[in-house]
Amino acid sequence: MEHFKTIFLLLFGLRIVTDFAFKILNFRYLKRNTGKVPAVLGDLVDIRKLQQIDSYNAAKIKFDIIHFLFENTVVFLFLFTPFFPAYTAFFQRLPFSYIFQGLLFFFALGCTAWLIGLPLNYYFHFHIEKSFGFNKYSQASWLWDTIKNFLMNTVISGIIVIFVLWFTGDQFSFTWMKILYGWLIALVLILTFAYFLPVLVIPVFYQLKPVTDESLRQKIESLVIESGLHIKRILMADESRKSTHVNAEFSGIGKNKTIILFDTLVNNYTEDEILAILAHEIGHGKGKHLWKMIAISCCGAFLFILFAGYLLSSELSFIAFGINVIYAKFYIAYLFFFEIITFFIHPVIIRFSQKCEYEADIYSRRLLHSSEPLIAVFKKFILLELGNINIHPWYEKIYYSHPSLLNRIQALKN
Repeated sequence: MEHFKTIFLLLFGLRIVTDFAFKILNFRYLKRNTGKVPAVLGDLVDIRKLQQIDSYNAAKIKFDIIHFLFENTVVFLFLFTPFFPAYTAFFQRLPFSYIFQGLLFFFALGCTAWLIGLPLNYYFHFHIEKSFGFNKYSQASWLWDTIKNFLMNTVISGIIVIFVLWFTGDQFSFTWMKILYGWLIALVLILTFAYFLPVLVIPVFYQLKPVTDESLRQKIESLVIESGLHIKRILMADESRKSTHVNAEFSGIGKNKTIILFDTLVNNYTEDEILAILAHEIGHGKGKHLWKMIAISCCGAFLFILFAGYLLSSELSFIAFGINVIYAKFYIAYLFFFEIITFFIHPVIIRFSQKCEYEADIYSRRLLHSSEPLIAVFKKFILLELGNINIHPWYEKIYYSHPSLLNRIQALKN
């Protein structure tokens, strides 16, 4: 393993080339099929609307490619040049405890990444989204939301870093008992975040309130009772001050299960369509999909802790990168695992996520005794959300956590 840095560099490059190739493949597929109306949408869209749909998705794909290349170039230049050991040495020289040094090490990385990403974030919202009528942000509210997002990520990351550095100490020797203890700590953090997500995290970004329409509220309550799923609350989020996009989500575990509907959904969709989406979210709860994803996260956490434990206790990173401090080694382990290893196993998780979406769709059909309301929703997504209908099949299988709208419509009709 003397060539650890070479292996890291080769795998990092392979991931970039593979990822880039799939993005180009998907973009060319979209351009090749631009203007073609799928049979299932023959009575729904005209050429003008189809051109708008394709233009919006082409703009998003091009932006994604530019963002991808820029981000990976920055990471490459930081990691594989003398800057990284110099950056690490700077924090090692600070007259603080190694835990505080580690916090500053990651905080500075987070600040830099946030500042570098601001112009691209701004361009996406105020050029692409605004050009197609989606953006409702004022510049001040957009900036405030990005600051809140940064602060939230900083707090969560800071908690994780403190636990990691407290657990490892400034020197770490690998034992299976330490790996087990580290994994148990990770499980507690994962479950805590999952439980408190709808209580502490989501309200930071949205004002949440009960559904005010009496007729809709009664139908929602009846649907929930019929499903037999205990839901603590169904709330409406004020997405309309940010964009015209619609969404809904099932979050929380145990007695804290919550369904959140965007007000853009409640204001622009019929009651039957809203109930179809609600039934879909209930389907996630009935299928215990959140628990299954938590289980996958716990398995991933164990593998990461095992990998990080080995790297933290070895001299590989010192030999390869010229660093021999725990928090810098942890950063190397994090990048290697989450940017390289998980990239090549991510399609398996994507397939599982798509399976969950199909199951939730089928549950909605069963609960409402009809597939038509949810099909109407998906067609409306294509019209109003400009949902992509020209996704390369391989790209969908590897990258899309949700199946394409056309495939979901087809599945509901079968």
